[in-house]
Amino acid sequence: MFKKILFIFILFCGYFLVSNLKADIIINDNIFNTEVVFFEWDKNKGLGDREELKENKGMLFFYFNKDIKYFWMKDMQFPIDILWINGNRIVNISENVSEYTNKEITKMNSVYPVDKVVELKAGVVSKYEIKINDKVLIEYKY
Repeated sequence: MFKKILFIFILFCGYFLVSNLKADIIINDNIFNTEVVFFEWDKNKGLGDREELKENKGMLFFYFNKDIKYFWMKDMQFPIDILWINGNRIVNISENVSEYTNKEITKMNSVYPVDKVVELKAGVVSKYEIKINDKVLIEYKY
């Protein structure tokens, strides 16, 4: 019985640590403070419950496998820029992806296998001249 309780406690603590993880994404000396998302139920929601996103904020989706990833804009209330990342390099960029409308849900995919995806406020990629093959540094913090 003690082992079961200890196991559940360790799982709970691990989930709490990972679910509250933040990261600074550094691209070309620009720093974006992001929430980190690991779990599928959080990935499905993403930024969908937000009314806005500040210019220096974002969301980092972390994957344990490199694969083509698919995103949709269901319940999004504002457009975003999406950075598709493999390792520590941007391999593709989707700019000004439109928010959800009653008529259609915008769907995007990474084109290339990726292990990370970053969502930023629409216009940030252009403003900060972020390009494919730019290096991405990630500093995780709690």
